[in-house]
Amino acid sequence: MALILTTTWFGTFLIDLTSGKIKKQKLFPKTVPELCVRLNTLQSQGILSEEQGMVKGLREPIMVTDERMKMLGELIEIDGVEQLPEQIILASEDFGFSPELYHQAILELGRSRTRKAVPRDHYIVQAVNGLDDLTQTANLLSERLHEWYGLYWPELDDIVKETEYVNLISKLGDRDTIIDKTENKKLKGFSALESVGAIFDPEDKETVMGFAQQLVNVHASEKSLENYIKNCMEELAPNITMLIGPIIGARLIALTGGLSRLSQVSSSTIQLLGAEKALFRHLRTGERPPKHGIIFQHPLIHNAPYWHRGKIARAFAGKLAIAAKLDYHSGKFMGDKLEEDVKRRVEEIRKKYPRPPARKGGKGKDRGKRTRRGKRKKSKR
Repeated sequence: MALILTTTWFGTFLIDLTSGKIKKQKLFPKTVPELCVRLNTLQSQGILSEEQGMVKGLREPIMVTDERMKMLGELIEIDGVEQLPEQIILASEDFGFSPELYHQAILELGRSRTRKAVPRDHYIVQAVNGLDDLTQTANLLSERLHEWYGLYWPELDDIVKETEYVNLISKLGDRDTIIDKTENKKLKGFSALESVGAIFDPEDKETVMGFAQQLVNVHASEKSLENYIKNCMEELAPNITMLIGPIIGARLIALTGGLSRLSQVSSSTIQLLGAEKALFRHLRTGERPPKHGIIFQHPLIHNAPYWHRGKIARAFAGKLAIAAKLDYHSGKFMGDKLEEDVKRRVEEIRKKYPRPPARKGGKGKDRGKRTRRGKRKKSKR
């Protein structure tokens, strides 16, 4: 008796090639989730439990219709791989499985694979871009609020800071209430009669208070998104987070398109990420090349003397390249050591270069701009 084992989308069958009759069959469950599990195993070149159960207890060798089934050789002797004869037809309808069910299972399988295929760092990229959108929105709303409320109380802008300014307007509204209930000492000594602003009707006050509340909500969303980015970065890229901070680190990931790409670029590329316009201007016009990109936002670079910044940025970029590789490939945490190395290098730079370098071309501060051919224009005095 010649037996052949074959599997379709709806079941596994052991068929007698001599008579063309089905000797054994194991049909799959008629539910989309269960069918998805089995279809995924088949497409991943795995062995189904139904196939293992089918050959269990058989003593004679069998043929199979798929190369992946050769892995069943541990349970039974495989006599070869053959196609199912044309006269043997296994129609899904004959076993109670409709084509619509297969269609639904394939669609769900595609959806599940799409969901699993999105790396975690893609969420960070979207979060960073969303944070930039919120910041831009907050700036626009703040500018409008200052102009609008300035019609009523222009002096308040010079007395309190931005956050307090927005909160006072959103919660209290008019001058008298703010002066009466605020704890700000500068406002306590201010009289509402001293203001040169116009008069707000109750409707005007309520409208501007609602507008200020929208700005408060945007600031709250910014804070919430920053916390989300911080948590994601500590989980996904702890070395980068320790070295440069979660927000700057997330921006580096966003600029390169993902942690995988960031782990592949050179340290010189990391140093200039975010300074592409300045770099292209240097290549096009011969102006001075940029020394740093968004890593300039880190306090050690931002607060350093101008003649130290390029060297510190180079040190940061070198350690960031190592941190990105650690986070993506090994997951080993060395952020504290990398941070110590950077701080040690910063101290060396401060000691080695205590004073700015001598300027070329005389004592004047204006060294002139480079022309397209690289020559300097003479400074006008």
